[in-house]
Amino acid sequence: MKKVNVRLVTLVVGLILLTAVAIPKGHAAKTVVLKASNFMPAAHPQHKMFEEWGKEVEKRTKGAVKVNFFPGGTLTPPQQIYDGVIAGISDVGLSVFAYTPGRFPVMEGFDAPTGYQKAAGATRALMEFYKMFNPKELSQVHVCYLFTGAPSIIHTKTPVQSLEDLKGKKIRSTGNSQRFIKALGAVPVAMPQTDVYDALSKGLVEGSLVALEAI
Repeated sequence: MKKVNVRLVTLVVGLILLTAVAIPKGHAAKTVVLKASNFMPAAHPQHKMFEEWGKEVEKRTKGAVKVNFFPGGTLTPPQQIYDGVIAGISDVGLSVFAYTPGRFPVMEGFDAPTGYQKAAGATRALMEFYKMFNPKELSQVHVCYLFTGAPSIIHTKTPVQSLEDLKGKKIRSTGNSQRFIKALGAVPVAMPQTDVYDALSKGLVEGSLVALEAI
C-alpha cells in the first residue's frame, strides 16, 4: 500500500481517532471476573496494552478482580462495544467514538485536524477537556481513560502525487474525518479498521485514512 506524498500527509497529520475505556456505573466491588471487549486483534499492540491494564487490576486488587479479554470483536463488534457495556454484555469496553458518528458530538470535536504532532500531547489535551466539561453523552458509563491514536495518514493502493490523483478514490474513513476526505475530492467510506484489509482486497475501498500503528 502506498502512502500519499509528504505535502498531503501534512494536511492530515493532526487527525486523531478517539478511544474510550469504560465500565458501567455501580459495578459490584467484589466482582471476581470482568469481561473486557476490544475490537483489536489479540496480537495488536493496543490489545497487548489492554491486557497489561488487566494484569495491573489483578495486582492492585490482590487477585480479587480479574479481567477476561475478548479481542477482535468476538464478544461485541466494534460499533456495538459501547452499547455492550451499557447492556451488561461486557463489563469493560475499548471503543472508538468515530465508529458511531453523531452519538458523541462533544467528544467528536477532537476528531479533526487539530495540529498535534504526537498522540501524547493530544491525549493530555483530550483528558483535560473531558475533566473540564464532563459531557453528558458519556453519563451512562464510567470513563476510565481516553486516548488518541497517532496522527493519521492516507494510505492508497496506487501512488498519489497530487490531489488530482486522489480525486474519486474510495478512502476508508470514520467520523469527522469523512468531511476532510470529501473536501480533498475523494469518496469517504465508513468501516472499522478491522474490516479494511478485506475491503482493500475486494476493491471496496482504494485506501484508508489511519495511523501507522493501526496497520
